[in-house]
Amino acid sequence: MQQKTMISIPETVSFSELKLSRSSNGVVFDWQPIIAICEASGVDPDMFRQSQEDNVSALIIQWYAAHKSAGGEPDDVAEELIAEVMQEDQLGGGFSHLPGKA
Repeated sequence: MQQKTMISIPETVSFSELKLSRSSNGVVFDWQPIIAICEASGVDPDMFRQSQEDNVSALIIQWYAAHKSAGGEPDDVAEELIAEVMQEDQLGGGFSHLPGKA
């Protein structure tokens, strides 16, 4: 049985610090807030940096949901990502490459 890791978002880290944006290479964000979250949670940041993009994407989307539930400002890029995931799910899922692979 796989054990779930509890992630703790420090109050000193805000969603906007991700600086979520898009480029021709995909989604771009600042890793420092992710690293701070990992440190607060006792999780090795490489769990997100050196694994399938789905891991860090799930963290960002779950964090965004918590951010919105707490009355946080909407983020256009996060909203686009959520809409894309919902569309992919309707079509049977998306496809992710391992880091460094295409």
